[in-house]
Amino acid sequence: GAVSEERGALVYIRLAGELARRGRDFRMMIIGQMWPPFDRTMRAEIDAQKVSDRVTFHGRMENSQAMEHVAQATIGLSLLLPNPNTLVALATKILEYMMAGTPVLASNFPHWETYVTGERSGLAVDPTRMDDIVRACEQLLDDPAELDAMGARGAAAVRTRFNWSTEFAVLHRCYQNLLRK
Repeated sequence: GAVSEERGALVYIRLAGELARRGRDFRMMIIGQMWPPFDRTMRAEIDAQKVSDRVTFHGRMENSQAMEHVAQATIGLSLLLPNPNTLVALATKILEYMMAGTPVLASNFPHWETYVTGERSGLAVDPTRMDDIVRACEQLLDDPAELDAMGARGAAAVRTRFNWSTEFAVLHRCYQNLLRK
């Protein structure tokens, strides 16, 4: 996906800054295409937050390679900002994190909470409240056993419920209903 302000990129950098100021040892990897002039905005924010040694951009990469990184991550971030689209559509990366067994820290949009808090595969927070984001991230980092359990629950949910095999029946019924009309 794209790296943009709407998709939470500046929130991630500000989170990195807060975690660094609190003495947390971490590395943040951001994968995705970033276009000018936003790339300059991101680099300026990284400098302002003093996290250039902790944040790495990988740009666009093949899905299989990106998923290898996701599977190795401690937490998958999906802190998109609220807008008409994100309030009704699910970010695919939430399911990708769950599929990889990576706990999720996501925006607390009602539709997303079904997947994140409903499945207990991560935590959901207001993406505009940095104190809440930092607190949730630290809560996750401070409980490795729960992180493992969240990852396992997310992976199980994707295997059993949130996949094409189960969703096909829903889509098929939708098409049948449309054709009857």
